[in-house]
Amino acid sequence: MPCWGDDEIQHTVVISKGFWLQETELTQAQWEAVMGSNPSHFKGAKLPVENVSWSEVEGFLATLSASGEGKYRLPTEAEWEYAARAGDTGP
Repeated sequence: MPCWGDDEIQHTVVISKGFWLQETELTQAQWEAVMGSNPSHFKGAKLPVENVSWSEVEGFLATLSASGEGKYRLPTEAEWEYAARAGDTGP
């Protein structure tokens, strides 16, 4: 995939503390267990949830965090890229 504009410039980012990231996309079954409904167009318990807005995801994370089992959030851009790269440091 080609790089555009600032994407071509690699810069160092320090991730100051550890983080957890789910191994798979959030499934429809997981969403429904927390939110009580399934907004996805393409139905399937093991399929990723789709057809949700950023604010709906924030609501999901707030509801999940309120369960008392931890504080859940979306990963930062640096965390996401770190996980996606799986140790690769190339452009």
